[in-house]
Amino acid sequence: GLREWHDLLPSLVAHELPLPVGVDDKLLKRIEQEGLKMMSTFLTSGGQVDSERRTEGLHLAVGLLVQDITGILEASAAGKHVPLFKLYSAHDTTILPLLLVLGLQRDEWPPFASSLVFELWYSPNRKQHFVRIIFNKEVLQLEGCSDGLCSLSHFNKMLRPYIPLDWADSCKSNKSV
Repeated sequence: GLREWHDLLPSLVAHELPLPVGVDDKLLKRIEQEGLKMMSTFLTSGGQVDSERRTEGLHLAVGLLVQDITGILEASAAGKHVPLFKLYSAHDTTILPLLLVLGLQRDEWPPFASSLVFELWYSPNRKQHFVRIIFNKEVLQLEGCSDGLCSLSHFNKMLRPYIPLDWADSCKSNKSV
């Protein structure tokens, strides 16, 4: 199906391997767009903004990862002993929902070998911690933030709805996502 083609073709392109006969740039772009539409619709229950169903799909997709990221940033800001650097390895199907959780609608599927970096900054002048997010070497501009910096409190408030309170209970949900 589409999912399998969407996984295979970008890998072939990234490794400079020949594409199947009949596959050209136009078809590659169409498969990417359809894959993006399908995944975004699935994760956000049809793109419903600020709905419980939209939150539930993203909550189940990346909630535990969001919880870990925000937890590390909070602990570091509080002066607790945490690693200075933490690396996660994930697929495009993890990066896309993370971008959606951050309020970023995508026109393109995350490219092969993408990176998403969360940095914690401290401003001694403002006596405040900030989060800066970089996607493939580009500083992201999030709603309610300026110059690519979000106050840690705003960042946490923005992501809080996607953090599971009870993961086991969330997975047993009878709601349709």
